Amino acid sequence: MAANKANNQKKTNILFKAMSLGIPFKFFLSDYLDVEVLIENLYKLASSLYEDGEYEKAGHFFGILCLLDYNEPKFSMGAGACMQGLKKYLEANFCYTHATMLNVDDPKPAFHGGECCLAVGDTGGAMIFYDSAAKSKNQDAHSKELRKQASQILKVLKKTKFSKD
Repeated sequence: MAANKANNQKKTNILFKAMSLGIPFKFFLSDYLDVEVLIENLYKLASSLYEDGEYEKAGHFFGILCLLDYNEPKFSMGAGACMQGLKKYLEANFCYTHATMLNVDDPKPAFHGGECCLAVGDTGGAMIFYDSAAKSKNQDAHSKELRKQASQILKVLKKTKFSKD
């Protein structure tokens, strides 16, 4: 019994050490199941729940996905969107910040982070997020439109800030 407990503790220590080195949790499950299929199905379920307005339930599944692979920006984006839908703006910004760090060229997480900052009255934070969105590099039509909107909002925020000073 003591040997089994020691073996479990050793496995736990290895798991924590590996995760602290940046190895996603999904790699530890691959010996036991088809993790990619699991992730794909969880993502479909979470997205479907989100589309149905079930933000809390969807958020739980996006949270699991983030644990499985915290290097995938769409999982953090999904979790952020759920938190934003629940009006948990600080939690949403944590997720959006993570997604921005994973893909600085995508304006979507920074743009939505700006929305959350404005929702809680944090003009300075919103300016930082919108500036990041405006400087992103993606060239698809949606990204270009978000950059344009972010630039316009940033101009208004700067005018408002300087008119108060």
